[in-house]
Amino acid sequence: MTAWCNNAVGRLPSGQRATARRILTSLVRPADDVRGIPAARQQVPLARLRSLATGARSADPVLDGAFDEIIALSRDRIIITGTVPRPDGEPGEPIAELIHDALIRDWGDLREWITRDHRFQAWLHRVTEQRDRHTRTGLSPDLLDGTDLAEGLDWAGQRSLPTEIIDFLTASERHQQATPRRRRLNSILASLLALALIAVGLAAWQRGSARKPSWQSVMPSLGSSPPSPRH
Repeated sequence: MTAWCNNAVGRLPSGQRATARRILTSLVRPADDVRGIPAARQQVPLARLRSLATGARSADPVLDGAFDEIIALSRDRIIITGTVPRPDGEPGEPIAELIHDALIRDWGDLREWITRDHRFQAWLHRVTEQRDRHTRTGLSPDLLDGTDLAEGLDWAGQRSLPTEIIDFLTASERHQQATPRRRRLNSILASLLALALIAVGLAAWQRGSARKPSWQSVMPSLGSSPPSPRH
């Protein structure tokens, strides 16, 4: 198997082999060591796979031609292509996947490429799940922040990303940039509200004090003598 797969990739022009490695590793769901889930093949829509290999906005016919030639590794029984049926029974979008999980286990070069690409693929897997969750909920807490956002901005400068992931990164970055301004505004509003409450309380106290009769106006002075009776 190893020799067969190496020969198939080796027949590609040298300028296409790096693209082939990116395509092949994108067809592998990264292992989750924490949960004890091993790496496994996964179905990837051809449009997404193309963007991961050549750039979602690329219109370079050379790159597109290279992608099509690499996908033709299906002739060598490495990649298979097809469509996923929709619930209504109509053909769905074209997808690609590795022909068998045995390739991940037995093809030494592929295992090495997967190891080298693990950090990126693990990040992409997490972010794709989070992006899907945000699509369902529309909640700002489901946007990216922290390490995943920082890594994503770094990866965006190094790797080709699907358009929907780029859009998700952009929305997450905008939300993070707006958060400090929102916090400052909330702090100012809270301070103004506190001052307003203090002013209302002080005004109420002053009105109460003005209506209350003085002690001396109610009770005669303890030091004065009662008036003498008239004769």
